[in-house]
Amino acid sequence: MGGTLTYQINHAKVSALITYYGSQISNLFDAIKKIEKPILFHLAENDHLINHQEIASLIKLSFKKTNFHIFTYPNTGHGFDCAYRANFSLEASELALNRSKSFLIQNMA
Repeated sequence: MGGTLTYQINHAKVSALITYYGSQISNLFDAIKKIEKPILFHLAENDHLINHQEIASLIKLSFKKTNFHIFTYPNTGHGFDCAYRANFSLEASELALNRSKSFLIQNMA
């Protein structure tokens, strides 16, 4: 639920947002469009909760919203960053962590 909840955060004290996976993109697209803070999306290429059309919609939106930073991780499924899941990918997890660190350094006040 963490990624999905991230789409609904709209608070002045929030400097930046990071979402891993995040389902319900179609249901929450209006809320996602309203995000003005820098946001980093980590999306699994083969996520059973997010279809390719939803990923394409986010990427298309990112062309208009320069605060959106989207990364998809090839050959990964939902939970690629959780070492206790069957879909865990050490390579994708480390890459996402490094991208998240850089993003936070750039965007945190």
